[in-house]
Amino acid sequence: MHEWGITKSIVESIVKGAQKHDLKRVDKVRLSIGESTELTPESLEFCFQCLSKGTVAERATLEIRKSQGREITIDSLEGEREGDMPGEDVNSHEGGTL
Repeated sequence: MHEWGITKSIVESIVKGAQKHDLKRVDKVRLSIGESTELTPESLEFCFQCLSKGTVAERATLEIRKSQGREITIDSLEGEREGDMPGEDVNSHEGGTL
């Protein structure tokens, strides 16, 4: 199941992006998934729920949009930074391609 390995890379990139932007929690992840990857949003959601447990992205929701080609891109992360007021979210544009 190649979805597992791909999603593992996505979660690792999210955790690195959260660290880079001092996010203590990730609430939403926007992804672009190339149609040629043949990945389904449902399979990514399932793998993400399993693989993100115990990370800053554990409770994050995925917003997945289909795109052309074979690339998988993290378009943005939304979450809470260290020291932010409760409920104050930050939007961090990652733009990383896997």
